[in-house]
Amino acid sequence: MGHYAKVPPRAMFRTQLLSVFATAFIQLGILNYQITGIKDYCDPENSKKFFCYGTTTFYNASVLWGVIGPKRVFGGLYPVLKYCFLIGFLAGLACVAIKKLAPRKWTKYFEPAVFLGGFIGWAPGNLSYSTGGVYLGYAMMHHVKHKYEAWWQKYSYLFGTGIDAGIAFSSIIIYFAVQYHEKDIDWWGNNVSYSGLDYQMRVSGSRLDVADASDGYFGPRKGNFP
Repeated sequence: MGHYAKVPPRAMFRTQLLSVFATAFIQLGILNYQITGIKDYCDPENSKKFFCYGTTTFYNASVLWGVIGPKRVFGGLYPVLKYCFLIGFLAGLACVAIKKLAPRKWTKYFEPAVFLGGFIGWAPGNLSYSTGGVYLGYAMMHHVKHKYEAWWQKYSYLFGTGIDAGIAFSSIIIYFAVQYHEKDIDWWGNNVSYSGLDYQMRVSGSRLDVADASDGYFGPRKGNFP
């Protein structure tokens, strides 16, 4: 952004150093406040909506690889899973071959790394959290870029930065306005994240035990899929 706005390199570097220094203390203070000042932090039914998706996923991965261990996972619980490494390796070679050998017009938009990275970034959140970004990204990177290229070249970075800043400021305002002292606002945007199966399974799944999966898996049973 600094390069785009023609900010002198030394001035930009000084700003980055100062911001990193200040952020280290700000983030530490915020984390301490969250952990000690928010009741039932990371609980699926937390009143402040701090559900900790990424932290929960990381914790589950540490349990899977640390407590249970690879031998138990690949040798007992999920014996087929080890073949996924081979499948991934072969799929990577296939993608490279397609990019190298297929006509450019067919492979121009073939980017499996970006595609798979999107899945990793989305999970395990609700799809509704990402849908708006898909619409906006398509509009800016396809429609506006092709129809109004001069405007896109001049303002695309500013527009993207404005959206990021708007999300950050609106998150702070929303949190202190209606979440810190909880206020009920009954409308679709607030209710949709609680109506899907993903939320229901998140709440119930966090309290499931192995005994509840006697037929081999968690989740809806055959005949009860939505």
